[in-house]
Amino acid sequence: MSYPELLVDRVKLQHNVKTLLAMAAPSGLQIHFVTKCICGWRPIVEAMNEAGADYFADSRVENLANIQDIGLSRMMVRIPMQSQAMDTVRYSDLSLNSDLSVIESLSDAALALERT
Repeated sequence: MSYPELLVDRVKLQHNVKTLLAMAAPSGLQIHFVTKCICGWRPIVEAMNEAGADYFADSRVENLANIQDIGLSRMMVRIPMQSQAMDTVRYSDLSLNSDLSVIESLSDAALALERT
């Protein structure tokens, strides 16, 4: 029995990234490409970055850590646990939050890591 396999056509992926960016540009939109389904797998993220993608997003801190040196911006797309505050600040540039206690934990972590 073999396991499922994901085959990615790099040329088609890069074409799709360029197409999306071209569609968004006239409106001044920036697209954060979500890497959750690929667990921040570097070869795919690097291919997307080569095609012009500079903004990436994920719901897992571990995936953002995998791509910390690629692109201009990394966004956390879910509310992190308080225990993940330091890593959230360390590996993401943007995190949208509504829970005051999480925001306070992120603020404390940002101060400790000297990030604003």
